[in-house]
Amino acid sequence: MQPDTFRLEIQVADRKRHAILYKPASFNANVPAVLIAFHGAGTCAEQMIEFCGLNQTADEHGFAVVYPNGSGRTEEAGTWNGGPECGYAGRQNIDDVGFIRRLVEVLKRDWFTPATCFFPVGMSNGGLMCYRLAAEMADEFRAVACVAGAMGSTTSEVANNSITGPTALTALTALDPCRPVSILHIHGTADEFVPYEGGIGRRSLTKTPFVSVPESVAAWVRANGCDLIPGVEPLVPIVEDGTRVVAHRYDNGMGGSRVWLFEVVGGGHTWPGRPSSMAFLGKTTANLAANAVIWDFFTGVLYPA
Repeated sequence: MQPDTFRLEIQVADRKRHAILYKPASFNANVPAVLIAFHGAGTCAEQMIEFCGLNQTADEHGFAVVYPNGSGRTEEAGTWNGGPECGYAGRQNIDDVGFIRRLVEVLKRDWFTPATCFFPVGMSNGGLMCYRLAAEMADEFRAVACVAGAMGSTTSEVANNSITGPTALTALTALDPCRPVSILHIHGTADEFVPYEGGIGRRSLTKTPFVSVPESVAAWVRANGCDLIPGVEPLVPIVEDGTRVVAHRYDNGMGGSRVWLFEVVGGGHTWPGRPSSMAFLGKTTANLAANAVIWDFFTGVLYPA
């Protein structure tokens, strides 16, 4: 069987939306998982395919990946509506939740089965969209993964880049999902686009104000009822590249949910384990393979021990 790439067109109200579906040659219909990979702000589905390398991981494990396109002034420079301050999609109040709900319906009807489990994973602004989907589509998604993103806030406190404390967790971040959703978050401490400590990044393209990574994680720990004290594991470095990785695992949540944070000390706004030619994004760690961690996390949700 040869790998196949399909271009999908989804009608949502008066808009035509698009996505790319990749089914590897190794696709296994008995693996009931499809990943939905969201690109970062100012990019598109085609660029996400190259940036994250998930197609190669799909080849290895036999799952499919869908890459939806966000909205922008051009299709090559899309954004996701994770909140009103999220660039073009936020300002135009694009119904991205409606788009993804419709996309999943079409995929179940025409390409997979009603029993298929879909797992969102996103980079940067795409990671913020994954958090929104976890909050608003918990009926559909059992777990999401966020790389170099965080939860957004619409409060006035963030206007001066001083986002702190639970008062910042409003609107999108006031969590009341209809069921627990497991969360995987991977983030570099030297990220200048989505700062680990929260606020507006020095190099931010959309000027979106973010809740800090620890606060984003803590919000879901509380929502899922996970252990408040994590298991902390410094990972043994593979290479000396100026980075190190610390895993924080909050387990024993309701319904077996978990919240895991992989803190990349010294890492930038990058996809760990995936070499980048864009030096302005910061350092990419070789001490963590994000794709392997993401797939292991999702399979742990599919097949709990």
